[in-house]
Amino acid sequence: MSLIFKKCSICGNEVIVLHDSGNEIICCGRPMKAISPNIIAGKDPHAPYVYQADNKVLITLKHPATIEHHIEWIVVETNKGYFKRDFEDEETPTALFNLDKDEFVLNVYVYCNIHGLFKD
Repeated sequence: MSLIFKKCSICGNEVIVLHDSGNEIICCGRPMKAISPNIIAGKDPHAPYVYQADNKVLITLKHPATIEHHIEWIVVETNKGYFKRDFEDEETPTALFNLDKDEFVLNVYVYCNIHGLFKD
């Protein structure tokens, strides 16, 4: 099962749903909305490069890192859970995670402050 991401349309709070019971998550008095990942096509700058070797996984992107346009976070979903890395406005979006010996990457999610959520 892929992770579910929700965002408050009023204050911008974001949550990762680890188990979906079917109940609504309320923020600012309203149900939070699920964020559907965008589709990555061609040489999209939101496409993560995933390098997995030994017990490490490196995620990089060729994406702008400016105050106006940047990656806010990367989430790596594995067969054992997930990792999240937040970025500052002008920080290059690169993340390195240590995996267990029998752990492997299932999905990579990238959130752009302008274009939203992407899943690879």
